[in-house]
Parts: sequence; structure tokens; C-alpha cells
Amino acid sequence: MTHTLEHFKQKSTEELVVIANSTIDDWQQVAIDRAREILKERNVSVESQEQILKEITEAVEEYWSKEAERRKNEDYNLLEKIIMVVRWPRELLWGWSLRQEGYELKAKRRLQLIGLGMLLTIFVIMWANYQWEKDEAKRQEFIDNTDISEWEKNYYGVDSNGNILRPKE
Repeated sequence: MTHTLEHFKQKSTEELVVIANSTIDDWQQVAIDRAREILKERNVSVESQEQILKEITEAVEEYWSKEAERRKNEDYNLLEKIIMVVRWPRELLWGWSLRQEGYELKAKRRLQLIGLGMLLTIFVIMWANYQWEKDEAKRQEFIDNTDISEWEKNYYGVDSNGNILRPKE
């Protein structure tokens, strides 16, 4: 990172105040010292710096307050909801941090959509099983009602009296 004096002279007073009043966790000590030098050259008093920091802090707090409110009421769009219902097993693995991130409605809606996906899956399985049983019953009825005497005559043959010859067991 470049910490030349010219580089810092191009920064706004607000940016320099933030840098000068930060810790070495955020900025290198060289950058903090350069920002303080430039603020002295610009004749920005400590009281002015405190006022600027207060305004910036208030603006940041207001932004995060609005962001928290937005997140609280944010919901999925229709396409996301449909995808979530269809791919509910995947949703079980991800997305558990929504409530921690402030997405209250999304967290609630996610659980509802996973539940709906589970119910739809159970319904489809039950319907498929019902259809299979119904089709199997029709097939068995067809088998039971089919006259196979002609086939037996051709396959096993008939005796002189017209009786079907069956294999001996």
C-alpha cells in the first residue's frame, strides 16, 4: 500500500480524519501518522475531527439501522420460492444463518417452504403408489378376464375329444 504524502494529500478531510483516528488494526502506523500530518497542514482542529467522526458515526449507525430494518422485512421472490420448494433437500444443508444475519422473514419463510416441499414430496410419492396399485389392479383384472383357451390349445395341444392336454405334474 502506498503511504506517500502526495497520495494522502489527495484524500478528503473526512477520509483523513477516519484514518488519523483509527487503530493499527485498521491502518498501518505510517498511514495514521501521514493522515495526522496532513490534517495539521489543513488546520483541522481536534474538536473539528471529533465533530466529523461524530457525523460519520451517526451516518453509519443510521445506514445500519435502515439495513437491519430492510433485512428484517426482506422476502424471497416467487422464483426463489418455487426453487426452494422443489429443491428442499438442498435447503436443509444451507441457509441456517439467516436469522443471525437479521433476515427474520426470510428465515421464517425458508422453514415454511421446506415444509411445503416435504409435504409435496410425500403427496407425490403417495399419489404414485396409489396410481401403481390402481394400474396393477386393472392389469390383474385383465389377466383374470382374458380367455387363454385358444393359446392353451395351440401350446399344449388337444386330444381327440377336444380336451386340452396339460403337462403332468
